[in-house]
Amino acid sequence: MRPDAVRADRFKSVRDAAGAWQKAGVIPAEARARIAALYPDDRRRLHWALALLAGAATFAGATALVVSIMLGVSPRNDAVAGVFFVAFAVAFTYATELQTGRLRRANAGAELATAILAPCMATIAVLVAIDAAETGAICAVAAVGFAAGAFRWGFATLATLSSIFTLLALSRAPMGRLWWIAACLVAIGWAVPRARLERIAPAHRRCLRVVFAAALLGLYLAVHYDGVREGTLELGVGDSAWVAGSAILVVSAVVTALLPVVLLAFGIQRRDKVALAIGALLTGVSLGTWRYHLGWPPTWVTLTLGGLACFVAAILVRRFLDRAPEREWCGITADPLFDDPAHAAALRVAALATTLGHAPQATADRPFQAGGGISGGGGADGQFRP
Repeated sequence: MRPDAVRADRFKSVRDAAGAWQKAGVIPAEARARIAALYPDDRRRLHWALALLAGAATFAGATALVVSIMLGVSPRNDAVAGVFFVAFAVAFTYATELQTGRLRRANAGAELATAILAPCMATIAVLVAIDAAETGAICAVAAVGFAAGAFRWGFATLATLSSIFTLLALSRAPMGRLWWIAACLVAIGWAVPRARLERIAPAHRRCLRVVFAAALLGLYLAVHYDGVREGTLELGVGDSAWVAGSAILVVSAVVTALLPVVLLAFGIQRRDKVALAIGALLTGVSLGTWRYHLGWPPTWVTLTLGGLACFVAAILVRRFLDRAPEREWCGITADPLFDDPAHAAALRVAALATTLGHAPQATADRPFQAGGGISGGGGADGQFRP
């Protein structure tokens, strides 16, 4: 990422953390205003709805422009078409650099649209150059392009697309399910320790959390009982015979039941909201799978009991934490905390910033004079005034 973009991103994290502090009642509005003055925002931002509209309009307009140019030019061979797509990729890359750099745009929608189009055009150019039409090759090239964009510009959307295309590319390889599982495990082990490193830019930490979430979901998809039984990942490859064995199906059923529990335990131990949310979601999916295959209990009973179980569990956990010493157990508390644990470093900076800039009080030039005041006390020369 550009150094100025990293600086602006860190400043935004400090301001967001200050807002969370004020919302939690830790600092007053005056302290938040002082932090905002010390860490100003030099970026042009839009509300998320306007950013979504601007991004969609930019993406649609740019795509229509590319299509119209290619239809108007009608290149006669692949080499000429490849040159045009390379030119489009360069143009969209320059447009993204211009918006995130000189124009200082962030969360405005248009810069994300051009950032998505740049690797798309580059992928098409590479595929035209190597004359490849296989799904695996297309997904692999796209994964590399989106990963490069996520590293350069820090967009979590590009990290999401890169994760998806990486898994799709691996699924096209021989024994693709094993490669898929191995990639998810590697991504989890790589992203978890780095997602909270203070030396990494906040935007890159968000990308790492997205990769972590995609790896968790991809791992569950690869080991899910129905996916293994039907050979979903092997469709079109013809390599599903090895997953049809009864032993593998038994292992898949056990992992389908246990993986959500492991994710919940991991989320509790690490205080990781992503793992907790995905673990809770996959718990529901596993229960639904169990109900589908057993045919009991009825759907309305399953949904009712599931809702009651969540409600009762929430009450029991809340009461347990309320009765714990200092309302805390192993670092987990029922009290309202801040929005994101990734703000920890920014919060420390914000707390320090509120103490900066206080000049020492100037002393009066006149010497000390005894004799008391005018409203009572030793040496007073007037009447008491309430």
